[in-house]
Amino acid sequence: MGGVPLDKEKKENKKQRNGSIRTTILVSFILLISLSGIGVTIFSYLFTVNFTTDELAKTVEGQIDSINDAYDLFITNFERMVGSLANNELLVYYKPEQNNDIIEMFDQLKKSDKSLVKVYTAIESDQVFIASGLDEPVYNYSPEKEDWYIQAKDAGGQIIWTEPNLDENSGSVITTVARSFYRNGMLIGVMAIDVSLESLSEMMQKVQIGESGYAFSLDSKGNILSHPDAERIGQPLEEETWKKIVEVGNQGIFEQVINGDHYIFAYTSNETTGWKIAAAVNRAEFENKATVLLIPSLVTLLIITGIAAIVTFVLTKRITRPIDIILERMKQLAKGELNKDNLTLKGKAKNEFTDLIEATNQLTERMRELLGNIQVISGDVHNQSEKLTDSVDSVKENTEQIAAAMQELATGSEEQTSHTISLAKTMDQFFSHLQDVRKSSEDLKTTSENIRLQADNGKQSAEDSAIQMKEIDLLVKESVKKVQILDQLSEEINGLVTVIDEIASQTDLLALNAAIEAARAGEAGKGFSVVASEVKKLAEEVKISASGIGNLVERIQTEFSEITASLESGYQAVEKGNDKINNTTEIIQKIHQLLGGMDEKVVIIADRLHTISKEAQDMNNAVQDIASIAQESTSSIEKTSSNTENIYQSMNRMDENSDNLMKLAGKLQEAVNQFNIK
Repeated sequence: MGGVPLDKEKKENKKQRNGSIRTTILVSFILLISLSGIGVTIFSYLFTVNFTTDELAKTVEGQIDSINDAYDLFITNFERMVGSLANNELLVYYKPEQNNDIIEMFDQLKKSDKSLVKVYTAIESDQVFIASGLDEPVYNYSPEKEDWYIQAKDAGGQIIWTEPNLDENSGSVITTVARSFYRNGMLIGVMAIDVSLESLSEMMQKVQIGESGYAFSLDSKGNILSHPDAERIGQPLEEETWKKIVEVGNQGIFEQVINGDHYIFAYTSNETTGWKIAAAVNRAEFENKATVLLIPSLVTLLIITGIAAIVTFVLTKRITRPIDIILERMKQLAKGELNKDNLTLKGKAKNEFTDLIEATNQLTERMRELLGNIQVISGDVHNQSEKLTDSVDSVKENTEQIAAAMQELATGSEEQTSHTISLAKTMDQFFSHLQDVRKSSEDLKTTSENIRLQADNGKQSAEDSAIQMKEIDLLVKESVKKVQILDQLSEEINGLVTVIDEIASQTDLLALNAAIEAARAGEAGKGFSVVASEVKKLAEEVKISASGIGNLVERIQTEFSEITASLESGYQAVEKGNDKINNTTEIIQKIHQLLGGMDEKVVIIADRLHTISKEAQDMNNAVQDIASIAQESTSSIEKTSSNTENIYQSMNRMDENSDNLMKLAGKLQEAVNQFNIK
């Protein structure tokens, strides 16, 4: 087996195709690598910026914490100094004759530290103000209006720091540290020192924050205490920046735009004073550091893209060569050239292209076999189509005779079906009337049963009513007896009231006699006279109460009389109602007996109608079956006749088709002969 030869024109076409495929793959692959590289580079750049920002921010936070520690040392030193002075015996046990010693102590202390601007105290009990640098104390001094004095006094022995302020003379920021001191729980005075923050400012100027950043500090109101720019000391911080600090809290990091530049601020709060120690760095510094790392990434991307272009060019050349070989074979197959040798591919490597070439060779072999078989079969089809034409002519004659016989049979079947359908309609009407009669009998049965049930309920209700009337009769009798007993008791109560009234009258008479005798006795009978008077009042109250009870008993007797009359009338009405209920019960029992007989007759009628209905249903079903069979027979005959006609028409078409088949078989042979398979 040899390879496929290619002429010069084919080679040119191959180069054009290869150029198109290679260019597409090469450009796509390079674009893919370039986009991936650009994406990685951008991601690396952004990651580097964020990483650098985070790391530098952490470094700035660490520096701020270190500055805050230095502030704590600075603050602690002066707090200890104030605490020591406040506990000094010269102040706690103040004596006017020791003023010079106190001034000398203050002067020496001031000289020991350049940050000390002034050392002083105010003795409240003696209204004396003593300070360093003074030759004599100031007497009749009233410090109640001084902030440092008020705050220290309110703090109750705790050290306080006042808000810093800018000294116009020195240009330094000064704050006051103060503490009140006591003896035996009584306030003696306040010890204070004025401290310059210039040393802190100098220290913060030496702190290097990145390459372009700087450190600064603020008081609790946002005024600058220290700053690389001396002119800004004592001035308030930018409003937006201070608002951000207040919003974030005691410490944090945030980004702020100032004059078009993006700055990153980090700060913390001093716990003792509430001052803010902060640092600011221009974000461009972070981005510049990240940009330095971007250049190596771009160089690496260009190198990788060049290598990828070379590798892609080599790969596309190896990929397109087998495709050209297979494409050429497809064109040969399109021209009908099936007598060519099988395709081959240089190299022993087994891959998808070798599988594709083998599949192309198998396709060529299968097409050779298929076309050879088609040539043989087309000849057979031509011969058989001639025989089919003769058979179709014979079947057409027999089909015409069958169609005539089926038409006569269909006419007779239609007449039989018409008579059967009329009979079925008559049976339907009879069965419908019978169903109505049966439904009426069932309704009559249901109504009879309901009437009997209502009669049973009426009988039971009458019996229950009779029992209830007997119970009411007994209750009324007992009520009459009890009312009569109550009437007798009320009469007895009335008698007792009469007795009580008589006793009260006699008691009143006795009280009157006793009062007369007490009057005769003079002074000796005064006490007895009082008793007689009280007895008389009691007798009168008893008479009044007895009279009220008598009236109440008379009203009760009147009510009892009316109740007795009502109960007797009710008793008579109950006896009459009892007699009527007994009569009603007897009538309902007679109705119940009559309904029982009628119910049995209605059941018998309903059962007989049910039997007749079932027999009529069976008869109707039989007639319906006969009608259905007759219709099916007629339909079958008509279908058979129609099918016979269809068969006749189909045979005509088959005759035409057999002629067309002969023509097509001839054309198929001509088409197959165009292929060169030998």
